[in-house]
Amino acid sequence: MELGKDELGNEAQQPVQPQQRAPQYQPQRYPPPYTQPKQSTPAEAILKNPMYVGLAILVSMFLMWLGILFEAIGVGSSDKGQLKTLMQLAIITFSLGLTGLTTTLFFVGLGRGDYPQWVRFALIFGAVLMVVWGMMTMLSGAFISNAFSHL
Repeated sequence: MELGKDELGNEAQQPVQPQQRAPQYQPQRYPPPYTQPKQSTPAEAILKNPMYVGLAILVSMFLMWLGILFEAIGVGSSDKGQLKTLMQLAIITFSLGLTGLTTTLFFVGLGRGDYPQWVRFALIFGAVLMVVWGMMTMLSGAFISNAFSHL
């Protein structure tokens, strides 16, 4: 048996036993529970895809342009019936385009959380301005009276 030394370096009176390590218990690792990936609704999928958002904006702007084109063609017409029809068609197509553009901007501003906050605010603010402008022109009757002033 071998005698060891104590903390001060003096010879110990009892033999030193080799230190035994306590067994290391590792927690058993389980795989994380399986979770289904979050299924997005079709509306969310459309909002997340920039191609669909761009397509909605382009179609809306095309309808607005088409409404202006119908108005320009109608103003040049000498037939009163054709003028009235083209002006109504101009109002309908322009309004559909403006509604689509406003709706697209508003829902992209609300639905895209990955955009910076100032971009989302600008999208929503622009949509609200378009609605206010549309309400002002329709309620004042200026748009409709100008549209049918040629009759």
